[in-house]
Amino acid sequence: MRPTAALALLGFLCLNGLLLCTAQIRDDEKIAFDVLILTAIAAASSQLLGFKPWNESAGENDLGVAAVRQLRLDEAETLFEQSISKRPLFALAYLNLARLYIISGEEERARAVYMRLAQQKSFSDSELFNAGRKLHEFSRATEGIALLEALAQARPSAPVLTWLGSYKLGLQEYAGADRAFDEALAINRIEAEALFGRGYIRFLSGDFEQAADFLGRAQTAGSKEARLCVFRLQALFQSGRLEEAEKEVPGCKAPGADAAEIKARVLLVMHPLAKQMHPLTKEETLILERKLPGVQDPVPEPAAADLRLEY
Repeated sequence: MRPTAALALLGFLCLNGLLLCTAQIRDDEKIAFDVLILTAIAAASSQLLGFKPWNESAGENDLGVAAVRQLRLDEAETLFEQSISKRPLFALAYLNLARLYIISGEEERARAVYMRLAQQKSFSDSELFNAGRKLHEFSRATEGIALLEALAQARPSAPVLTWLGSYKLGLQEYAGADRAFDEALAINRIEAEALFGRGYIRFLSGDFEQAADFLGRAQTAGSKEARLCVFRLQALFQSGRLEEAEKEVPGCKAPGADAAEIKARVLLVMHPLAKQMHPLTKEETLILERKLPGVQDPVPEPAAADLRLEY
């Protein structure tokens, strides 16, 4: 029977009570053709998602994959559950079951499976953290984020919360990102990238005083963010903390016209008659000259003949 016909028949039988559909998984023809519900061999060779050595038969898991391919979805669910029950350290069965729920539109059930995996103490924090990131890297973002969110809830750690905060920041979900960074800092107050994230969010909101403080703490904690010093100088400048900014100008080695511009602005305010020298490309020099005319030339001192004193 063709897959579409099989799905239609399965849906009819379930809806009319002629077949026991305990899982109540919503059917879609993409289920049968999903290539990310994996046997043990496929996972080990392609995506390395087992994350525990397993030398025994994968048994029920692989039978569950075969059942999915044949659209025997209740049986597949039962087999994945049996695999988890018999081999709780074989993580692939959790991932396959959660994947089955996700592609069927049952995301709450998927999250419950990830929570069970996160609560399995035989897996280390690093193993679960790496698994979540691998899922994300393999274009399985929904699954990776769900696993990492479950891990953050079941056993929160600063690295996981910081990663989630950075992910939300990239989506411009600023409130969620800020909460994640705050929770990370409650665990480790010198988590460098969480400090940067909180500072950057405040920078974007125009709270330059708070931004400067968080970014300064991020610098001290060793943040690797390449543009940190530029944001820090801009925040100090905007909040009127010019003496602090001047002290940090020499240490800011970030390239680009925006870095040169903020350094020039700080030094022009502090030393308006001094020549501002910054190593720039020709293009950057032209950009800077348009924004700050004469910044590459010293301001001429007035000659005595130019002075006009009136009494």
